[in-house]
Amino acid sequence: MIVSNATPLLAFARIDALELLAYIVQHILIPETVWHEVTRGPWRPGAEAIRHASWVEVYPVATIPPEILPLLDRGEAEVIALAEAIVATEVALDERAPERWLLRGG
Repeated sequence: MIVSNATPLLAFARIDALELLAYIVQHILIPETVWHEVTRGPWRPGAEAIRHASWVEVYPVATIPPEILPLLDRGEAEVIALAEAIVATEVALDERAPERWLLRGG
């Protein structure tokens, strides 16, 4: 299981390979903001498949550390907050700022 932001899901959806991602990770947790990013509108690649994917679980995020909000967009901030809340060992992100946050231990 990993916590993911939108980009990894959308990247696999664009190449019609969501099944491959499901095979690799088996289970993905995403915060609500990421859910809305990947499922809004029929034009979004893979939106319908992601909405019906049993291996994608939407998880609410109660608190975001205020010091990371200036560095990240809302979805990435929620991913980090969720990962910290559940003590995740794997996180899928596509930005350098979250990497620096996670490497320094939050």
